[in-house]
Amino acid sequence: MNSYQKWNKYHKDNPHVYEEFCEKAKYAFRKGLRRYSARTIIETIRWKTSISTNSKDFKISNCYSPFYARLFAKDFPQLKEIFNYSQSQADKYFDESSS
Repeated sequence: MNSYQKWNKYHKDNPHVYEEFCEKAKYAFRKGLRRYSARTIIETIRWKTSISTNSKDFKISNCYSPFYARLFAKDFPQLKEIFNYSQSQADKYFDESSS
């Protein structure tokens, strides 16, 4: 499986992770932060909340943060500027022209 396939399976098995990701990103924006880190949100979910997942390995892999950030940008285009987007393998799966 490639990284997108792994993330997509994880995402489908653990939809509550994305819900929490969105809540935290929106909260940061409401608090006046106009730039924030998707990785920080992932780490916060992993270490500071009592979220349970169905994954056997890490609760949430850091490799998934680019996928979550791009999905968030697709779902909430009015808030997409909160994240900086470095080049990533996730780009080809969330290309704006394919929306």
